[in-house]
Amino acid sequence: MIQIKWRDELYKYITGIVQNNNHKLIAINGMPDHIHLLIGMRPIQSVSDLLQDIKGGSSKWINEKKFLRPNSNGRKDLVRFLMENHRSKMLFRT
Repeated sequence: MIQIKWRDELYKYITGIVQNNNHKLIAINGMPDHIHLLIGMRPIQSVSDLLQDIKGGSSKWINEKKFLRPNSNGRKDLVRFLMENHRSKMLFRT
């Protein structure tokens, strides 16, 4: 779950990933279990490649910051992502 105490940091980190790929993040918001992104994409990269960069980069960042705690069976919760196949929206679930 995305915690309020580190949510804004995560949003800033994802914003950086989008900008570093030469796209424009128009809006980012979400709930504890998912994030919505509205991105102005340039035709230099596919949606799936950008999603892979966002997923990989943000997952690594979350793990390096140790934001996820072990659950009841001793395993860390995994960050899972689901993409809605719309041109203007990506939905991420944790």
